[in-house]
Amino acid sequence: MEPEIVKDIFLQPGGFYWGENDTRIRTLLGSCVALCFWHPYSKVGGMAHIMLPKRPSHIPEPHPKYADDALESFLKQFQKLGERPGRFVCKIFGGASMFSPEEAQLEEVKRIVEIGEKNVESVLDLVRKANIDLTASNTGGKSHRKIYFSLWDGEVYMENPKN
Repeated sequence: MEPEIVKDIFLQPGGFYWGENDTRIRTLLGSCVALCFWHPYSKVGGMAHIMLPKRPSHIPEPHPKYADDALESFLKQFQKLGERPGRFVCKIFGGASMFSPEEAQLEEVKRIVEIGEKNVESVLDLVRKANIDLTASNTGGKSHRKIYFSLWDGEVYMENPKN
């Protein structure tokens, strides 16, 4: 049941948010991936808006816009709670190819066309390596997604106009 007062958080690309049961996190995804975790008993959770699969070695500071750093941010939150990662519900969304087939044939575009796929592969690989079960996903396709993640019940509502 929705709380009387809801804290509404809009997560920008590269953002990370961890909150409690009175919170709804929302974002807009194209090739980016939303990684969502929720604890069914504590009713806490969060979302990362991942832009790239891995932090380049020449960038020393972690940032949740990278899949590896985003998962590490979640693992730190789990540790603060004294919880194992496997006790959280994990869901991922996004990773669309946002270019038309004609645009994708252009040499300068070819490099970035696959970024949605690479983001999804990276997140799935990291989640699997951390022994976390994925409970829901909606990835790929050719269109953006609007995601609404309610921390009071762990539900994700998704608008996806063209997939």
